[in-house]
Amino acid sequence: MRQKFLGNLFFLILANLLVKPLWILGIDRYVQNQSGPILYGAYFAVFNFSYLFHIILDAGINNFNNREASRDSTFISTHASAILNIKLLFSVFYVGITVGLAYFTSFDEEQYSMLYWLIVNLILLNFILYFRSNIAALQLFKIDSLLSVCDRLLAILFCCLLIFVHPFGASLDIMHFIYAQTLALAITLLLAMFISISKTKTFQYQFNFVVMKKMLLMSYPFAIIGILMTLYYRLDGFMIEQMLVDGKEQAGIYAASYRLFDASNMIAYLFATLLLPLFSSMIFKKESIEELTKTASYLLFSASALVAVLSFFFADKLMPILYDQANDEWSIIFQLLMISFVAVSMTYVYGTLLTAGGHLKLFNLLAFAGLLINLSLNLFLIPKYKALGATWATFITQFFIASLQILFVIIKYKLKFSVKEVSKLGGYLLCLILCCLLCIHFEFNLLLSLCFVTLCAFCSFLMLKIIPLHLVSQFMKKQL
Repeated sequence: MRQKFLGNLFFLILANLLVKPLWILGIDRYVQNQSGPILYGAYFAVFNFSYLFHIILDAGINNFNNREASRDSTFISTHASAILNIKLLFSVFYVGITVGLAYFTSFDEEQYSMLYWLIVNLILLNFILYFRSNIAALQLFKIDSLLSVCDRLLAILFCCLLIFVHPFGASLDIMHFIYAQTLALAITLLLAMFISISKTKTFQYQFNFVVMKKMLLMSYPFAIIGILMTLYYRLDGFMIEQMLVDGKEQAGIYAASYRLFDASNMIAYLFATLLLPLFSSMIFKKESIEELTKTASYLLFSASALVAVLSFFFADKLMPILYDQANDEWSIIFQLLMISFVAVSMTYVYGTLLTAGGHLKLFNLLAFAGLLINLSLNLFLIPKYKALGATWATFITQFFIASLQILFVIIKYKLKFSVKEVSKLGGYLLCLILCCLLCIHFEFNLLLSLCFVTLCAFCSFLMLKIIPLHLVSQFMKKQL
């Protein structure tokens, strides 16, 4: 199972690394530099606001569907009709709630225009994720990997046309940026729907209220998890814009670093998309999940620690290259958010395991605690420290929740981490720090420093045998 996980993970990450950085560092960054922090901050606040209630679209069904279908492949064909009906009804409900509550905000006319199209995009994305959950549950991971980048790849192509060809007589602005994503998502949805239906043995559309009610009763714990986690992930950007006189500018400053933090989370999220069906299947068959849990944890910790250490030591060089208005405050926000990424990456392993194991009440309690802590810290820190205050709130919340999740998983599944295993991770982290200090001492340029530290990280990972070398060797032979 570990071999299967590594093989599919390699393909999934490769596909995303070829596309997502182009979107984040190319198109998205271009839009912010063209718009400036105030206008982009207004967009970021609306974007986060639209996300606050997007769980209404899903109602926890995607994760529930993924878990159940990975245990019984006939679940897809027997419940697809009910799920699609629920999603259609909840889409209408989501539009009503989001638009209704938007009138109680201080959004201007331009922000309302953004909101309407972002709502459409989230509805399209939700249906894509449902059809992808079917494909992943059938363990067609390579197809799912390609679909995971399809919308971004199409959006990049459309945005490049706007930037270099100017088909509408103007360069890429925020509204064109949103329209390009809408078109890309619509095409991806049609493709995902076609693949999912073709891989399903039987599918017959019908409206059955009894089955729909049963589905909602079974999936509501997943929905509560989604609501709570969305709130403490997305509230900060909206609160910054609404609570401060210079809220749009501060939200734009926060968004500059949050974009990179969010991009890193996308890579960690890929682990969860693979782990949920694998964990669910193994727990259902009463197989040991210890080796897979450790493999995923060590891989994700090694990658996230590398990102965090590089971000901490070279933020002052990186941020001015990425953003025209960057200063020391931008760098500090970036450092703290990227260190938080280590904690978030662990929640994608241990939170996923709690979900797969059906420990939803425990997960909900942890998520509710995270929301209370994050909300309280934001209310206290944002008025005084602005965007930096929201950053500290994220930092504290993520490490607190990650620590509790790891602790509860160790207790529930009786996982044993030896002193030797933990020491290896500590040695790896120390090696990264020393390499960064060496680069600073000898005044290497940014590109050379990033390449040197990454190479040292890879060598340390192998030399310390963080994952058994025979497993790495078997994996490489399989790929070659």
